Amino acid sequence: MDMNKKGVANKKGAGNKKGDARKMWVVIASIFSLLLCSACTVPEGFGLDEAFSGKESGEASQKPLKILISKESAPLTLALQIAGDELGIDVEIERCSSTPQCTNRLSEGFYDGKIDATLFATNRYVDLAGASEKLSSATSVALSPVTIGVWDETAKQNGWDSVTPTWSDVAGAAANESFTYALDFESLSFARDAARVAVASSLSGTGMALTQDDISTVLPRLGKFVDRESPALGGWIATPDRLADGDFHVDGVIGTEAEILNTIDQGIPLRLVIPADGSIMADYPLSALAKPARKSSKSQVEALAQYLLDHRELLAKKSLRPVRGQGSDGQEPVFEIPFPQDLRILNRLRIPSSFQQFPAHEMFIAVDTSSSMEGQPLERTKEILAELSKGMFESSYGEYAFRPGDKISFFGLTPQSSGPSYVAYDPEDPDSYRELEDFANGLNTGPKISTCETLIRGLLGADGMGNAVPAVIFTTGTDEDDPECENFESNVDSLPEESGPHPAYIFLLDPAHTEWMDTLAEITGGQVFDATTDEGVREGMREVRE
Repeated sequence: MDMNKKGVANKKGAGNKKGDARKMWVVIASIFSLLLCSACTVPEGFGLDEAFSGKESGEASQKPLKILISKESAPLTLALQIAGDELGIDVEIERCSSTPQCTNRLSEGFYDGKIDATLFATNRYVDLAGASEKLSSATSVALSPVTIGVWDETAKQNGWDSVTPTWSDVAGAAANESFTYALDFESLSFARDAARVAVASSLSGTGMALTQDDISTVLPRLGKFVDRESPALGGWIATPDRLADGDFHVDGVIGTEAEILNTIDQGIPLRLVIPADGSIMADYPLSALAKPARKSSKSQVEALAQYLLDHRELLAKKSLRPVRGQGSDGQEPVFEIPFPQDLRILNRLRIPSSFQQFPAHEMFIAVDTSSSMEGQPLERTKEILAELSKGMFESSYGEYAFRPGDKISFFGLTPQSSGPSYVAYDPEDPDSYRELEDFANGLNTGPKISTCETLIRGLLGADGMGNAVPAVIFTTGTDEDDPECENFESNVDSLPEESGPHPAYIFLLDPAHTEWMDTLAEITGGQVFDATTDEGVREGMREVRE
């Protein structure tokens, strides 16, 4: 059995839900067509200019310049390609998720030696993470304020067709249930952060950067604004199939001015609203990494940035504003609302909306620590657990990471295992995080234990009596000739019926065993996921939570 593109083992009988969506799905799809770009490489043919190539020669000089682009910066992709083409620089575009999530990985050193440059919506998150040393230079190449796009009837209903609202006016309309809105599908995104900062700043009325006291004062009113966010573009809407699920309508969308104007240009009748009290600005810095994939790539990155500054028309085609000091191109000036300088303040604004709030989940995590897991499989497992433990607002797994209130039991499975540990996850409690961290760091391989025995012990759960909560099992898997698997189905059938179903979600560290492990998972009502990829882990955790 093959793994599908998302890293999930294909199962028979799987189908897609279908539903009717109203006209807003067209808007949503249009906005996200702007955010998605394909990895591409500018063909060679111009040769590297000596001024850009430094002293590299031979094979090194033939390597492309790798630029990592966040989803919010996707509209700049074509301009970068053209700039590279004109300068004779072989540009290779690589993609990542939202700017905050990409920055998390940058600050952890994940891109060191792999990427030459980044193009995010902003580098404010780099500063908040204390990771400025990861960059050797940064040049803002365009601007776009975070704004609102609304239907004409919504504008008339709220009086915004005659008077430009402030962000607090928008929050008031949301509280009065006369304005619902949609954002992008990432749980952690620049536009969502920017909108909440703008609303909180407007509600505070100080005109200054937000303080902890400001947050405490405005949180109740901010919560009403947050609760009017529609799931139409929430973390569940990652594909057109999901987009078409259900029957929904929203009054507007929040995104950058460029995204909304480009949507209007495609024939969607939205009205652009730039709140009267300002906005948070995306400034799209093209940044050279301090530890690039290629030596001497900094000069090429700076040359590309200068080309974009010198050829404003390339960015104007995507409704992007020129940087400060280059004129306005006729756009309305926008007051810039101060962005928080303290990550703790920003995190307090990242409260879940009503559609993001779920009952506490329980899960039992079992790790096969037999000798087959030695080396990379166990290190990968530790990496995944550490990332999940960061929580939904810090982890690259977003809403599929551990959440406040999750009840987690975990077990390192060896023949000598004494029993499971348990923790109620609370991101505000350092002891909660420390217990998970200590568990992951303490995992070591030991004598061989049968994979099927691992599955049974995982399904028995924390109390050893069988449990109705999902069993998440990390293992390298096994072959069909494992003698311990002969009675696996009967052993599963003999588990206590009163405990409910016993799905096993197998996070497989060796895809070579996918077919047989999929057979075992189906017996339990579970699935197999490719844990060697982040997408596979993300899909697996989504299934665990559904």
